[in-house]
This record gives sequence, C-alpha cells and structure tokens, in this order.
Amino acid sequence: DEWFGVPYHMSGGSLDGHVCGRDTNETMWLPLFEGTSIVEQPVNLENLAPRYVDESIDFIRNSLEQSKPFFLYLAFSHVHQLC
Repeated sequence: DEWFGVPYHMSGGSLDGHVCGRDTNETMWLPLFEGTSIVEQPVNLENLAPRYVDESIDFIRNSLEQSKPFFLYLAFSHVHQLC
C-alpha cells in the first residue's frame, strides 16, 4: 500500500498565511505525508493538486510495469473549507 496526502480535513491545521482559529499558539501546521513520513509542513496548497496527479500517475505506471493489480483513490483536499 502507498499513501500520499494530508492526513485529515483542511480545517485541521494552519497554513502559511492562514492560522486556524483553534491554533492559539500557531503550532498546528498542516502536514503532507508520503507513506508514514512528513514531506512538507505546512503543506503548500498552490501545487498540491498537480502533486496529487503526478503521484497518481507514478503509482499507476509502477503498478502496470509490475503487472500488479491496483486500486487508486484520489481525493483532492481543495474542496474542503479552511478553518
């Protein structure tokens, strides 16, 4: 299994230029994970959608090259409201 994304809804943390109302000490930066590792914190929303697409394409290509069945669930984070 592979995973790339934000671990919870967009109102679950702060971003550069937008501090969540519940983040009183400005330490709840919204992370971007690849597998179990944080690869970016706070996540950059300006390039997140293309990164989701690129990761999805890589996942499909790798699965096809290995003749491995796969399931891809792609949900864009941008549809959710910031806190």
